[in-house]
Amino acid sequence: ASNGSASRQSIFLGAGASIDLGMPSTNNLTDRVFEATRTVGPDFEEDPQFHRTQLLRAALTKAYGANHHFEQALHALESIESLKRSWRNNTSSQHRVFESSIFGPTDSKYQPLFEDHWTRRAIEALLNTVQRSIVDANHKVQTQPSWPHIQAFYRQLNEHFELTIATTNYDSVIEQALDWGAKEHGFRTEVDSSQFDLQSNARIFHLHGSTHWQWDSLANI
Repeated sequence: ASNGSASRQSIFLGAGASIDLGMPSTNNLTDRVFEATRTVGPDFEEDPQFHRTQLLRAALTKAYGANHHFEQALHALESIESLKRSWRNNTSSQHRVFESSIFGPTDSKYQPLFEDHWTRRAIEALLNTVQRSIVDANHKVQTQPSWPHIQAFYRQLNEHFELTIATTNYDSVIEQALDWGAKEHGFRTEVDSSQFDLQSNARIFHLHGSTHWQWDSLANI
């Protein structure tokens, strides 16, 4: 379709598109995540929480095979939290997941995963590890040897086409290459630069989430 002098072009970027710029791979992030969950809590070498990480990996291997990754681990941990919440007496039936009605907290060899607050701390460790890894790599993108070539490639595409980009990656490589910001993410400034509102003409979509935005209750963004 034509829009002015530039035709529209949609691009889909998957895992590996940013590896040459120093971004961690899925396998690398997975290793970092499980190291972080292994060390949740004090005195981890003597703590049974190390056993829980092994149990989690065993459950993931059973469900997804040996090549499971951190996103599947996050799904598993969040599912456990949903079950725990459903088993509480003060949780209404409308807010319970179906699985909680067909087995209880003591029906599984994975029962230690449901004890105390380990899963919640493991989720926090997982998310913090992924965000820290991506943000650290984002800061080093423009120092990578391949950066001038990759930046030039994206800029040439942007000059010739009206680009819309969908990516499964969390990094800000595209934003840095094209100097894209809030507007291209689908926000418009309201009142002042600290207030954003959604608009419909976003040009980039991070399908699995990103490290660019987080809720700030003080600024209401």
